[in-house]
Amino acid sequence: MNTSSHNEALQTAVVVVIMALLIVRRMRGRRVYGGRAPIVIAIMVVYGAVLIGTAVGVSYPSHLTEGDVVLLGVGTVVSLALGAIRGTTVRMFLREGELYARYTPLTVVLWLVTFAVRLGIGTGASHVNASHTVAQASLVMMVALSLAGETVVVRARGKQAVNGVRPIGAA
Repeated sequence: MNTSSHNEALQTAVVVVIMALLIVRRMRGRRVYGGRAPIVIAIMVVYGAVLIGTAVGVSYPSHLTEGDVVLLGVGTVVSLALGAIRGTTVRMFLREGELYARYTPLTVVLWLVTFAVRLGIGTGASHVNASHTVAQASLVMMVALSLAGETVVVRARGKQAVNGVRPIGAA
């Protein structure tokens, strides 16, 4: 296994472990407000951008290809959309006067769908002449954008709940 393949495998494994821990934690429930989710998402987006920049610097010294731009654009839209859809499946409840959110089994299934779609986008990179290196490097950023889409919807639902309106998608 060469260094590039080893780095890709390590990066993928780290993302999978982090996502598994996140899913388990969110199955238990977390506060909708007051958490560090926006900060963690921002850090992940910046780190993902650094990985993409590094990949472009290694693969293409001067720029992204049109295929790379298409891949990143489609990946961004799909990641945000899948996150937003997942956000509608999160159960909202009050605990000690604070609004909490908890993943449902459907939320976990939608995470699996998100991973499958992401794998498909990565696999399809060559069909739009995108670099495999850029596709792999964008993994962290796309997971972060998916979390951002989910967080926006959950917080919007939380605002509705706080204002006495039944949250969208609430059971």
